Parts: sequence; structure tokens; C-alpha cells
Amino acid sequence: MEAQPLITVIVPVYNVEKYLRRCLDSIIRQTYQNLEILCIDDGSIDNSGEICEQYAARDARIKVIHQENQGLSTARNRGLDAAEGEYIAFVDSDDYILEDMYKKMLAKLLDYNVDLCVCQWQYEFSDGRQVVKKQNIDPTIYGRKASLEFARFLYRGNYENGVVVAAWNKLYRRALLDKIRFEGRIHEDDAFNGRIMAKNISVYVMEEQFYVYAQNGDSLTNKPFSANKFFFLDALAERRELFKSDAFIRQETEQLYCSMYIEYCLRARKAGVTITHPEKYRQIFRQMCSSLRRDGKAGIKFRLRMMLFSFSPSLYRHITRQ
Repeated sequence: MEAQPLITVIVPVYNVEKYLRRCLDSIIRQTYQNLEILCIDDGSIDNSGEICEQYAARDARIKVIHQENQGLSTARNRGLDAAEGEYIAFVDSDDYILEDMYKKMLAKLLDYNVDLCVCQWQYEFSDGRQVVKKQNIDPTIYGRKASLEFARFLYRGNYENGVVVAAWNKLYRRALLDKIRFEGRIHEDDAFNGRIMAKNISVYVMEEQFYVYAQNGDSLTNKPFSANKFFFLDALAERRELFKSDAFIRQETEQLYCSMYIEYCLRARKAGVTITHPEKYRQIFRQMCSSLRRDGKAGIKFRLRMMLFSFSPSLYRHITRQ
């Protein structure tokens, strides 16, 4: 009987004792059993590290790495450096997965000889309600795709098609990640996956939902506004450079950058948050506004809005009452 490939599942852990057992149980109960499960305890100050050790004592597939708190990106990178699997997956420790996830994703990856498999996902709220957000997904995205074709779906508008850039609903061929690592504290998945999509690889997109994203108040994405939000603009600037030869992705990225720049500036002012390196973001904003004006693809209302904010943020706030 042919040996089954090893899948390394990387689980960054930080102060999630309320959810961690549910997460780890969902992984060890996978119908695909040839797993290496790496729990990266990122300096937790609750019982999360101890819970990881308890599970490791009962299941030899689980390995625990403890480190000082350095953030999600560093924890995932530590897992990538230690991984021995031929395939790589990520699960956030306050989420969980359905039992056939890796069995079915690996089957698609092998059957269609692709480098990356993507599944669908659903929200679970703290009251137990599950909401599947599929209404915006264009059904033509399903199946085997070239990475550029997939990227055009992925980056259309403000992710309006319902397909996410997250690392957690994907199964990666290990060779893809040899020189790619996570950076930043939030929106790190966008830049990570952008570098992968730019490699001209093959992707299989599944219609089935296997990942459950827990929407809870402890999530990093639910924290009050901070200057870290601007990391998303860094990811967008990198994406624009990676896909500068593709007019559609470049223009979509420029429009999203300009819109989010205005939103973040307004929210930062309202929250009393100081923007780090404000001139850098302002300069890129003006460059992208100029590019959109030259291309003439953005609507007149959008272009006027960008021009007004670029000319005078205070006048923009006065006119829009923000």
C-alpha cells in the first residue's frame, strides 16, 4: 500500500484556553490521520500552553513549541521552519475544522495535480449561530484554475466575491513555501498568499465548506482601531507591485488602497491614533490616484472623492461630515 503523504498542520496559540480544546479535537479527529500537528505557543499567559502539552502527551502527532510573545506571523513562521510535512495547512486556535477537511482537500490536490487547494468556510458566532456567506461567490471559480485566474477572482473589489485571502482555508504544497514567510501583525495572509499567487501555480477551488471561523470578541480582527491597520495598505502596495503587469488586478488594488487609505485616516483621527510613517502612505495614495486617473477606469464619483481627499482631508471631512 502506498504511503500517505504527511500533512503538517500549524496552529499558532495565544491565550485561547476557552477555544483551544475544540480546535485541537477537530484536528486530531480528522479522517485523514497522517498529520503532524505543530502547536506554537506564542507566550500565552493563560493555560493554553499547558493544554497543548496535555494533548501532546496523549497524541504523538502533536508537537509543542513555546516562544516569547512575538505575534501571529512569527508563530506561523516558527511552524513553517519546523514542519516536516509534504503539505502544509494552518488552523487558527479559536477556530475549528470539519472532520473530512484534509482527506478531501488532499484528494483534490493529488487528483488534479495542483499546488494549492482552497475550500469554503462559514462563520460561527459566540451564540452558536453559523452563517454561510456564499451568495456572492461566482460559481465559475470552482474547479482547477491557473493562479492568475484565481487571483482575479480573489482580488475583485473589496473581496466582494466571498473568497478569502486567509491561510486557514487552504492546503499548500510544501515546495511553494520554501522562501515565503508571513510578515506583520494583521492582514499578513494577504501578502503571504499574494506572493504565492504571483508564482504562476495551479489551484483547485472546492465548493464544500470545511473551515469554521469563530467570530468572537477576543479575535485580533475585532480589537479597537490601531495603527496596525495600516499594515493592510503595505500588503496592497506589495500586491500592486507583484501583479503590475495585470491591468485588472492592478486597478482593483489601486481602488481598494485609495478607499481604505481614506477610511483608515478618518478612523485614526476619530480614535486619536498616530499613524506611523504617514508620508509614506500619503505618497503611495497620491501615486495610485494618479494611476487611476490616467487609466480612466474608475468612476467619476470615485475619482472626485480621491482628488478631494488628496487636496484637503479637512475639506473632505467637512463636505462628507465625517
